[in-house]
Amino acid sequence: MSRSPSPSSSEPRRRSVVGLVLSVLFHVVLWAVVAAVPLFGVWLATSLAVYHDGPLWLAIVVGVLCFPVLPILWELWAARRRRKRKDGRERILNPGDRVLLRTFVLNLGFLVVMLLAFPRQGFAALSTRGDWMLGGSHSAVAESVRGALFDVAGGLEWLYDSASSNPYAKYADADADGEGGTTPAPAPGASGVSGTAPGVPLGGTAHTWPMDGAVHPVVRDMPEEARASVASVGKYIAERVTDPFERVKALHDFVATWLAYDVPATREGANMPSQEAADVFVARKAVCAGYARLMVALGKVTGDEIVYVVGHSRASGDDLDGVGHAWNAVEIGGAWYLMDATWDAGFVNGSAFTRRFATDYLMTPPAIFGIDHLPDDPRWQLRERPLSRGEFLRQPALSPRFFALGMTLEAPERSQVDTDGALAIELENPRGAWVMVSARPKDGGEPTTCVQPVQAGGTLECALPGDGVWQVDLFVNPEGRAGTYVSVGYLEANNG
Repeated sequence: MSRSPSPSSSEPRRRSVVGLVLSVLFHVVLWAVVAAVPLFGVWLATSLAVYHDGPLWLAIVVGVLCFPVLPILWELWAARRRRKRKDGRERILNPGDRVLLRTFVLNLGFLVVMLLAFPRQGFAALSTRGDWMLGGSHSAVAESVRGALFDVAGGLEWLYDSASSNPYAKYADADADGEGGTTPAPAPGASGVSGTAPGVPLGGTAHTWPMDGAVHPVVRDMPEEARASVASVGKYIAERVTDPFERVKALHDFVATWLAYDVPATREGANMPSQEAADVFVARKAVCAGYARLMVALGKVTGDEIVYVVGHSRASGDDLDGVGHAWNAVEIGGAWYLMDATWDAGFVNGSAFTRRFATDYLMTPPAIFGIDHLPDDPRWQLRERPLSRGEFLRQPALSPRFFALGMTLEAPERSQVDTDGALAIELENPRGAWVMVSARPKDGGEPTTCVQPVQAGGTLECALPGDGVWQVDLFVNPEGRAGTYVSVGYLEANNG
């Protein structure tokens, strides 16, 4: 007859099983963490290499050195030292565990250095080129992996924020930044407008975007005495324009034509001249903050609720990750609209500002405005589902004028792509605007025209003269082959 094991004999056995399970779990977790850190480091390094068109092989070699070459060499070196010192003390960890810990320490150090050195660019690289290993595949598996990679990248937006300083944020206040209970709502249907055709209705009225491209007659014919102060300008416009859409257009047109962009001030940093409305009104020059603050001040005089919005924007010549910027939103009839008088005033070429009035950024549909403007507060995207910063950066950088001309970019679908000698641009151009394409080295150099003016859509081949990162600019002239071509967007091509 068999006997049941006594409690005293079964207890050590249970402890042994529990210890084994805990040991296995510990090693599984350790392996997962140790594997994740070097994999993340390699992903970051290779994405940065692709983003800057650097040597991808070098990033891969560094990754292999960090895992497993250097940890194993470290362990061998440490073991040799112990033998030389005749250190016979029992080791707490076995060789495999020690290699794992050395791998973790080395790769964590490498990762920290990379993140400290490239916080903003690291986020941009992961968010735009973090799927480089998938190539052009759009299979179900590839799309799932791509989505997961970009979700991980999106969780690192704090890196971008930690390295980004917007000098125009200090001019925001409770009235101007939407704090204090404001819940902006776009005009009905506006947040879903793709902008593939002009004539987008504004708030169910007869007004459409884009609005009249001429300066409002009330502003054009304003007498000198009415331009004496912010209050006198606002009073003059309010007395003569009763339609709220036309009145806001008049305010926008005044600011865009009264002020000149102060290019030197952008280089002053903390010593930038005051951008308060009264100061820029007198100086007649400002950076974006001054344009936006003057819009707010005029709105207070006319009774129009205009707020100051801060965020980042992308323009030709800027890095894809954007620069600090400020603009406005206005409430009309219970709905909110976006506008940027700075970008409708003209353009900067080098150190010179050239006036060129437009209404492209006046009550622009949010889906179009949000291609090159991303507010810090997602509410001011005026979208049902706001874009993440990664989604914003992945969009090709196109301007509202591109969409106002009824054009569509079929390919490429991303802001930066790899090329081998030429960039293929697929356009729909139903209104037959004349299109010209130029390319210039991202690190400096003269632009070269790679597509001569054509009045067609389809595929345009922009031949790139050499290897490296190229900024490819699109220019359009709706009037004819001869005349002025206006920039309507840009792409980046990593050639070679």
